[in-house]
Amino acid sequence: MDISAAPKKRARKDKDTRRREILMAALDIVGEAGMTGLTTREVALRVGIAQPTVMLHFGSKDELLKEMIGLAHSRLVEGLDAEHFDERAPRVAIAALVAFHFRFLERLPAMPKILFSEETRIRDVAIYSRLMQMVGDYTTRIAAIVRAGQEAGIFSTTYPAEERARLIVALFQGIAFRSLIEKDRPMSEALADMVIDQILEGLACGR
Repeated sequence: MDISAAPKKRARKDKDTRRREILMAALDIVGEAGMTGLTTREVALRVGIAQPTVMLHFGSKDELLKEMIGLAHSRLVEGLDAEHFDERAPRVAIAALVAFHFRFLERLPAMPKILFSEETRIRDVAIYSRLMQMVGDYTTRIAAIVRAGQEAGIFSTTYPAEERARLIVALFQGIAFRSLIEKDRPMSEALADMVIDQILEGLACGR
């Protein structure tokens, strides 16, 4: 018998690869249909696996959601690290930060839908805590840029860097929320420029 003619079994993917596929499919689904569209059945269909396999890897929908936020957090950190904001002049760093934020939301549209979902807040305390950790880490990064500008005499010291950073994050969250309710007005380069101007004006000395 010619064994070369025998059908070959498809190689089974390793656990980490399969988990990542499931997470990315879940994020895509939320980005397209919101949290209500996230079901293990839909995830399984996207990945091309049996529905019980999703639970085999994550145990529950809550665990899947926590890991989705974890993956998004990792992408955020990797992206921020790659920008090397600490090596840039503060005003340049702020402009680059806004541009990065717009790109991040464009590439991961699921995040605003997760952030502003009532389901995210009520499902599990650990899920909301994971999300708030992500927001907190982001705020810390922004505060470091603002503090550098204050120490250089470029930005006002009227308010602490941490408070300024929280306001900037709140502005970003408002933009993200707008992207959800005004689908016919997508985020644009012109909007990014306006946001940069508003932030820099607010941070300027004498304000």
